Amino acid sequence: MNLFFDEDTGTGLPKAVKLLRLPSVEHVAYPGPAGPLPKGTSDPDWIEFAGSHGYLALSQNRKILESDAERQAVIDAQAGIVFVGTGQERSWLVMRLLLNQWLWLLETHELVERPFAFHLLPRRRPVRLL
Repeated sequence: MNLFFDEDTGTGLPKAVKLLRLPSVEHVAYPGPAGPLPKGTSDPDWIEFAGSHGYLALSQNRKILESDAERQAVIDAQAGIVFVGTGQERSWLVMRLLLNQWLWLLETHELVERPFAFHLLPRRRPVRLL
């Protein structure tokens, strides 16, 4: 599984995923100097990149789906996005959420037809948004 972290998640989470060498993770990418896209890349552009390269995208910016253009970008790119948390949690809590839901993330990436968007919150079932 290839993961793309939106810059809204920061750099700590993708770096932690790399360090942990989580099962089935082949590649972790995020915007920045060493990333495939520069920091500040627009949402439609990173969505298109993630979708066209088969990444499972992780973001904390659920407002993406409130914009008609960005929602359409998810559909057009056949992207798979999981919105983690509320955007207000500390990184270690989001990391714990990802670890607790790791098997679900793997299954979703492999089995759910794209495009899709889910919202993942602690102590709740994932909610499909798209």
